[in-house]
Amino acid sequence: MGDRIIYHSIKEGEGWAVMSDGVLLSSHPTQAGSEAQVRRVCTTSRLKGVPCSALLHRSDGTIKEERLYGVVRSAAA
Repeated sequence: MGDRIIYHSIKEGEGWAVMSDGVLLSSHPTQAGSEAQVRRVCTTSRLKGVPCSALLHRSDGTIKEERLYGVVRSAAA
């Protein structure tokens, strides 16, 4: 699939956080706020030609959704 940046929206303490490569990028009081920020960051990356993934986690840490931005999936043969 090639190189891409992976952003996570995860539960962090009493709030939610946006992280990439183990680095805290921003903190948010709500899950919706954190997810909105991940979508904004990925949209900006895509517009700059940098593919990325948004991994949206549940409060228990499991992944509830993955969104791909600027990533082309090959068709199954």
